[in-house]
Amino acid sequence: MNRVLLIVVGVIVLIGVGGVIFMLSAGPKNTPAPTATSTSPFGTANQGGTVPANNTTTRTVVTTDGTSISIPDITANHPADTEVSGTYYHVTENQNHDQLYPNFNIVYGTDSTFSIGLSSEPLGQARLAAENKLRELTGLTNAQLCKMSVTVMTIPSVNETYAGQELGLSFCPGATKLP
Repeated sequence: MNRVLLIVVGVIVLIGVGGVIFMLSAGPKNTPAPTATSTSPFGTANQGGTVPANNTTTRTVVTTDGTSISIPDITANHPADTEVSGTYYHVTENQNHDQLYPNFNIVYGTDSTFSIGLSSEPLGQARLAAENKLRELTGLTNAQLCKMSVTVMTIPSVNETYAGQELGLSFCPGATKLP
């Protein structure tokens, strides 16, 4: 049952990522293309990996206003799905597709997108836990995260009222207030 729920949440998250990608592709055409600066854990080293002095691999992500921010490489040891629109890493799962956080799932796309699927009630607490994990993973501040392309959603089996709606990060303008 948990695996089915995880698959359903994953599909919803991927649909959300697709919607975000569609919305971003319809935006201004002068935004520079996002560039990943780490090597893939699956052997495609042609993305220009960088290793800082502390031996931590980083990725460059592009914000919604076109600026770049460096974050730790959050893709290592996490399962990936390659789609036509890019590669998406399930950063709250391990290599065996075991969900490490039962209340939410975070997916990072190499197109500089983050998708958060909330998978338990109360949604407000699940979102806060996901936001804390996202800050921990990326090392970004709330203000920086608000400039990122982040989609937060849930599915009908978790909450029919908020299912399929963009809920946003609680600390960003326009976020839905959750119970």
